[in-house]
Amino acid sequence: MLIFLAIVITLIGLVLVSILPAILRPNAAVKTDGNIERREIFRQQFDEIEQDKIIGVLDAKQYALAKKELERRMLDEVGTANKLATKAKPDKILAAILIVLLPIASIYIYLMIGRPIAIIYPAGLPTTSQEAVTQGGAMPATSAGISGTVRLPPH
Repeated sequence: MLIFLAIVITLIGLVLVSILPAILRPNAAVKTDGNIERREIFRQQFDEIEQDKIIGVLDAKQYALAKKELERRMLDEVGTANKLATKAKPDKILAAILIVLLPIASIYIYLMIGRPIAIIYPAGLPTTSQEAVTQGGAMPATSAGISGTVRLPPH
């Protein structure tokens, strides 16, 4: 029984060791910036205006007017920039709850569903039946649906 309990405690410990680092590790909560695409479009438009000036399609006055208009549109559409990432704190309360509840829940479920008597008495035999077997006497079968007597010869 001590070996079984040692295995159970070891397995519960392994589960806790594998779960807790993920909960206690600070993770970054990322906020998306919807203006990234808009800024890229405006950058391309600025490049196009610059190319038009270099090629000679726009003179200096038209270039300044187009650039000013594009800057005004950019300020109206893009607005203020969002922060790209913020740090989130690890959830220590959840970790503490798991440390307490996981072993308790494991033991409770085992006691409700498992067979703790099978650890104490092999094959679920009551102690009186075990004594009858060791003494070489007859033992009535206790399983449901089975009837008969088991006799063992003395050694």
